[in-house]
Amino acid sequence: MTDTASNPPAARTAEDRARESELSAVGRFLKATELDIRMLGMVGALLVIWFGIHILSGGLFLTPRNLWN
Repeated sequence: MTDTASNPPAARTAEDRARESELSAVGRFLKATELDIRMLGMVGALLVIWFGIHILSGGLFLTPRNLWN
């Protein structure tokens, strides 16, 4: 056990509110949904790879049949 006092999560300071107001709409969305930016980067990289293969295969990769099976 420690002797330090911790702030309860419900108690927000004026500094926290000011910091949140400085965030952009995307920043507020990411914070509200708790999405990890690294995960979004990996999903983006996967989409780039899929579209790259689709273009190199002449449009055969991203077809309904390949996406369903």
